[in-house]
Order: sequence, then C-alpha cells, then structure tokens
Amino acid sequence: KGFGLFFVQCNPAQGKRAIAAIRARFPQKQLVEIKVNRESKTLYENLLGLYQADAFDIACVTGLEQAMYQYEDTKRLAGWTSEEIYSYSWKGLPPLLNHLNRQREAFEANLPVALIFLVPSFLIDYFVQRAPDFFDWRSGFFKLLDNSDELKQSLQELADKDYQEY
Repeated sequence: KGFGLFFVQCNPAQGKRAIAAIRARFPQKQLVEIKVNRESKTLYENLLGLYQADAFDIACVTGLEQAMYQYEDTKRLAGWTSEEIYSYSWKGLPPLLNHLNRQREAFEANLPVALIFLVPSFLIDYFVQRAPDFFDWRSGFFKLLDNSDELKQSLQELADKDYQEY
C-alpha cells in the first residue's frame, strides 16, 4: 500500500520475465510499463499524468540505460575524457538522475504505487554514486543472476540485431 521504490538488477530478457511474473502473481493489480529512451530527461511528470488519467498500482520502468548512454555520448562529443565521463564526480550528473534526485518527495507524495526500476548492473552504480538521495528511498533491491544459457541467448539476440542499432 502506498509508495514503494524498488530496484531490480537484471538484463532486458530477465526484465521482461520479471514483468510477466509480476502480472501473473498480482493479476488484480493494474501494471503499466514505462520505456525510457535516449532523449528522456524526466520521468515524474509522465508517470503522474498516466496515473491521473488511469490510476495504476505498479509501474515498471525499463530502458533507463538509454538515457545514460545519451548522457555519455553528449559528454564525449563535448570533449570530456573517458575518465571524466565514467568517474562518479561532481563534474557531471545525467539529467534524468538529477531529475529523480530533485523529485523524490513528489514521487512519494503523489504516486501511491510500486515503482520498479529494471536496470542493468552498471546503472545501480550510477544510482548509488550519482543519485544517492533517490536510491536511499528504496524499499527493496533485487538482483537477478544470469545463468550461462540465458547469457548465451542474450548474446545471440544482440549478435542477430542490426549492427548500426548499436
């Protein structure tokens, strides 16, 4: 009941299975999936608008890594060194993480939902180092481990996609 903030460290295939498992386990709950893209700089307003239009109980957020890739690409084009881009310093904060840090109280006050971020492992480091105020509000942290068959399947799916996409 009420607001809950959860982080699930997983690969995209595991994330899809986790969402399906949540739907199966809680069929009475309304679940929405939010896919973040490279241009995403905010999340709160989008979630609040969706909630006000049609209340839901669970929001699963995927694709957050895309916004981080965009941030890293922008800094690289601006002439930042690899050390400056990947170090967790004061010099730069991805816009989406800055937004989440600033809006953390608004999430809790206005969105009485379970907010679940399904993210790859490197993004957990981003949250811990660059959005600690938001990450500290978590209600739970879960880590889904890869087994070798799942890892091979995920790598094969990546290899089968168009190279230019990556």
